[in-house]
Amino acid sequence: MLALSVTALAATTSDGTSHRSLVVGGEVTDPFSLPWTLSLLVGGQQMCGATLVHPRWAVTAAHCIGGSQVVPSAFSVGVYRHNLATPNEHACSEVIEAKSIHRHPSYNPGTIANDIGLIELSRSAACADATNPNYDPMMLALIDGLSSPTVLVEGPNADATYLGVDAIVSGWGSTTPALPVYPVQMHSATLPVVKDETCKALVGTDERIEVCAGPLEGGVDACSGDSGGPLAVVGSAATLVGVVSYGVTYACAMTMAPGIYARVSAFVDWMLSVAPELDPNADPGPPSPPSPPPLYAEGLEELLAALLAAEDKAARQAILQAYVEAAVVALQEHVASVLAPIADWSFEDSAAADYISDTLDYLGDFLHEYEDMWPELVELYDSVMAELSSVFSWL
Repeated sequence: MLALSVTALAATTSDGTSHRSLVVGGEVTDPFSLPWTLSLLVGGQQMCGATLVHPRWAVTAAHCIGGSQVVPSAFSVGVYRHNLATPNEHACSEVIEAKSIHRHPSYNPGTIANDIGLIELSRSAACADATNPNYDPMMLALIDGLSSPTVLVEGPNADATYLGVDAIVSGWGSTTPALPVYPVQMHSATLPVVKDETCKALVGTDERIEVCAGPLEGGVDACSGDSGGPLAVVGSAATLVGVVSYGVTYACAMTMAPGIYARVSAFVDWMLSVAPELDPNADPGPPSPPSPPPLYAEGLEELLAALLAAEDKAARQAILQAYVEAAVVALQEHVASVLAPIADWSFEDSAAADYISDTLDYLGDFLHEYEDMWPELVELYDSVMAELSSVFSWL
């Protein structure tokens, strides 16, 4: 039985409004089984949920991402998370800063209408890349209205709006319906999609832009802290049909008060106007550049321990020399991996150009900082830069 129990307690959001955001009556999710579910961080603190729909784009609720004065760098997403108290719990776990924030222009904080937003990530999610050895094909949720359903919509009351189909809500919201209790582990619950006419009569939804879900007898719902997270129909892939928005009662999971979600299919045109690459039929363009690996962070703890344990200066120098030689090899391999695909990239694509520039800037800053210690690395970097500069005038 699902243990997610959603409370209808009000939660203050990033735009200053206070209302219920929705998981109660569910259960602890099997770790990493719903990998499209993101944690949305504001100032490094857990705030809401979101959904990964593209390696560089996430969908969330408009009320989670503030107003026109929002600073994108204040926001980041936790990717491939389960236990929020364990930062590096999986090879695919990472935190990615936002590059840009897009709240629906018709969002109304008073009525909470059009409660949807997009977050452009500063880099691609590593394990959403099919070339990554840890690639997870379930990481990206399909957008309802842009992709064919991944489940057969059937039953006496079923229609194209998923009526009669169970959907999954997931997140790190309160697991109690009144006083909030926030878990560190992801919870999820299975909810029936409710008929539009019933939703309108019970909770006053606008069926054009909202959908509601949850058993009419109550007991299972999203809750405070789940806002912005996914309501997904899961088959061969996850299809995002709703974004956790709000509830109308004083507590979550109440009788005759299903939770209210932004209807994703209603906002397809707006989403494509912001991010055309979300269209599965669009020209994919150049490949999404991978994230630069932490070349020099790897093994630093072991290096420090070895240096501290060394008997004398000569021993420390020998240890450092071995590390430098390994770093040279790593640098050569990384530069080669960076340069290999660029012949096929269009440098009119800002993501590709930014990736190469940022990577080389990072390597240059790091190496020149330790120029006295690692002249060999600096020399290699300078030779690579000279070679590239002769080919690409924008460097």
